[in-house]
Amino acid sequence: MKKMRWRERPDIVAKLVNTGSIKSWKSKHIVLKPNEAVSIIVDGKVRDTLSETTLTNYVGGFGRWLGAKMGMGRADHKLVFALTGPLDLLFPLSGRMMDGSAATGLLNLRVQIVRDDVPKLLNLFHSGPQTITRADLVGMFQAELESRVIMPLLARMPDGRALRGPQFQKELEAMCRTEMRSGFDLAGITLIKAFATTNVTDIERLASYRAEVNAVRARLDVDSEARLAEVDRARELTLARIGVENDAIVATAAGKAEAALQDKLLGLKKMEETLAVERADAMERQKAMLTKARELAEISNNSEKQRLDAALDSFERIQEAKRTRQQAKAMQATARQSASDQMQKQMMQLAADHGALTPEVVKAFLTEQTEQRSVEVEGIKATAEE
Repeated sequence: MKKMRWRERPDIVAKLVNTGSIKSWKSKHIVLKPNEAVSIIVDGKVRDTLSETTLTNYVGGFGRWLGAKMGMGRADHKLVFALTGPLDLLFPLSGRMMDGSAATGLLNLRVQIVRDDVPKLLNLFHSGPQTITRADLVGMFQAELESRVIMPLLARMPDGRALRGPQFQKELEAMCRTEMRSGFDLAGITLIKAFATTNVTDIERLASYRAEVNAVRARLDVDSEARLAEVDRARELTLARIGVENDAIVATAAGKAEAALQDKLLGLKKMEETLAVERADAMERQKAMLTKARELAEISNNSEKQRLDAALDSFERIQEAKRTRQQAKAMQATARQSASDQMQKQMMQLAADHGALTPEVVKAFLTEQTEQRSVEVEGIKATAEE
């Protein structure tokens, strides 16, 4: 039995599948991982929500195929898939502060779709795409987050130094929980944590991850899926490290700095650096492989070009020899014809001098000349066809 994958890319968060839209003779089963869930919707009602299981005979199959052909299938039978693990949604952080200067950074909301809230995702599917990614969620809530949280909070900050302080992080998370609760509840999303970064290095690193993802998707290489998962892992580590750094700042300001928190931060930094080195090595190996493949392709192209040039040269030599041979034969035929015409002319003159040039003799001469010319023409044609 074939498998059906509902999540083709790491950035996919949820997907709505109409089982009637899958036309297949063979039924397919769907394997749900521990961090995945599905709600079964029949005629607009939630029948069940499952996780970490295998759905058998829910999509495809001869019976459904035949029923659809005869108009006897269910009119509304849908599956709502969702990723129930923590998700990091990155929003741009920009606005004016009290001193008139511009603030630039990134706001990360760590959210989760709880298994029991999966059916609420239908509220997003009704007005949005059938496949929801992290970027789609950012687009859905960005305007609300800017108007309710980012702009008012930045307007209260005296200057850029305040953005790096613990008070800003506390107020940011509190406002996100308060102002975004209704919108998130309607969509079945739970806010776990909120934090921001204005560190230029971190902003550039996160931007490089996004650029790399776009480049991988554009190329559609054989190993695209593995590379996307690798970039997603690096992104998660960077965001986790930034979050722990903010936790450490808040804890230090409150006089509650713990050794465990510092150890966790050091561990995340080490993992992030190790992964960065591994990814750099992998990219170097891939570049070396591409260079070698390109060189081999150039060698193959050069060899093919050399073979083609040699074949063309040989063909040209053969054609030149053929033209020379045809010209020689044509000249020989012309010479023979001239000699024959001269001989016939002399013989007719001789016959005329002796009074023997009768109509029968002239006719015989003409017949012989016609046959001789026919033979010469056939010879020229045969030479041209060689």
